[in-house]
Amino acid sequence: LTSFTLYLGQLVWPMFAFGWMANLVQRGKAAWGRIQAFLNTPSAVEDRGRIDTVEDHRLTVAISTFCYPGRSQPALRELRFSVAPGQTLGIVGPTGSGKSTLLALIARFHEAEGVAVRLGEHPVAEYRLDALRAAVCWVMQESVLFSATLGENLALASPGASEEAIREVVRVAGFERDLEALPEGLRTEVGERGVTLSGGQRQRLCLARALLGESRI
Repeated sequence: LTSFTLYLGQLVWPMFAFGWMANLVQRGKAAWGRIQAFLNTPSAVEDRGRIDTVEDHRLTVAISTFCYPGRSQPALRELRFSVAPGQTLGIVGPTGSGKSTLLALIARFHEAEGVAVRLGEHPVAEYRLDALRAAVCWVMQESVLFSATLGENLALASPGASEEAIREVVRVAGFERDLEALPEGLRTEVGERGVTLSGGQRQRLCLARALLGESRI
């Protein structure tokens, strides 16, 4: 009876495991189908650029009007400015005034008539998309961090950065005091999505990461 019970236990577990694996395979196939549909979706912006290097050029923006597809109300209207290399421009406004839309147009996430964005002598459409977007650093309000150390999260923008360079951007971003208060310093684990840090700490850490990348814009 004991032997029979032991053999029965050895037989039942593989049957359960096989059913579990079959379930995983079906779930994986369904998920892969959704991923494939996403990957096969054509880009809304055509990559027809020929310039693969973005230099320090003057950024010029001239927008007569910009509307999102399917909307009649303009998101931006009569906006013009020019920023030289080394200059800083602050744009403020209430919620929904078009600040994020402006940044999306500079990085060429949208294309429309009535919008002219130039880097130096060339419209942004003449730059390759990967080169243009690598030259634009955009720190969102919702900070994105990974389950790794502070140093590893910072080094995402510049994998070969030295510890001295990392500490300098930490100082500029106002994260130095927070870093000094952590016993393990740059080796501190931040947890998934930076759960161990406060909202302000996550934002300053993302600002430091952006500065480390040394993007043109």
